[in-house]
Amino acid sequence: MALEELRRELERRFEIARSDGRHPDDFQKVELYLIEYQVQNETLSESDSATVRAWLDERCDQLPVPLATDAAYAAATSICQSVGRKLTDDADVRTLIQTWPAPIAHELLALIEALQGTVDGNQSRAPSPESALLQLRDLIEILLRVPSIALARALIDMEGEEAQWAFSKLITASGGNWMELARGAAQRLLNRAPAHPLNSLAGLFVSHTEIREKFIAYIQRHHPDGLPRFRAECPGGQARPPAETPSGAPDPR
Repeated sequence: MALEELRRELERRFEIARSDGRHPDDFQKVELYLIEYQVQNETLSESDSATVRAWLDERCDQLPVPLATDAAYAAATSICQSVGRKLTDDADVRTLIQTWPAPIAHELLALIEALQGTVDGNQSRAPSPESALLQLRDLIEILLRVPSIALARALIDMEGEEAQWAFSKLITASGGNWMELARGAAQRLLNRAPAHPLNSLAGLFVSHTEIREKFIAYIQRHHPDGLPRFRAECPGGQARPPAETPSGAPDPR
């Protein structure tokens, strides 16, 4: 997609976002996806990508930040407490906290405390939706970083070209690069060592079938009413094809 064509498409989306009263952070997150899609498919150069990102930052500054009402905040707090109780009562979650790598267990426990407003299991403050969202982000990041580092270390131990690739990726890893590192290391490990002990972990970043089945099992156990809708949207074991924008890029909205 040419630079001007992409800019016109983003301008159209910006006007829709402004009329709908969308939060600037939500708008920016979605449109950055479109920009990344164009870069990855080599239809947008890195220099043009920087130009569009700068334009996007300017447009985001023009969108007002909607203020939450007291009722909405109270509803969010109630949801936090409900989710926190479910996680506390879930036997699988307790097993995870006790047996998974300490960095992951720590972040999950911190999320539960943020949802419930507790510290070391003792009620100390009202739940904070904002703190819970920030802590959820930290948990997602560590769930990606720990496997990424483990897979990269496995390649480094093998030495050679794959080790050099893994080391160069590790020392520059940040933000969205962790997913690139995880996928790249997983594919290289599967190709280089088909019988490696970490191949089941690597498979999670190459094939999503196992993740999908575990997700279905979780929904079936905790939210049975939501399972028919999930199956309808993901028929035949495959995710529903994304909607197409006029540019041909998937529309994440």
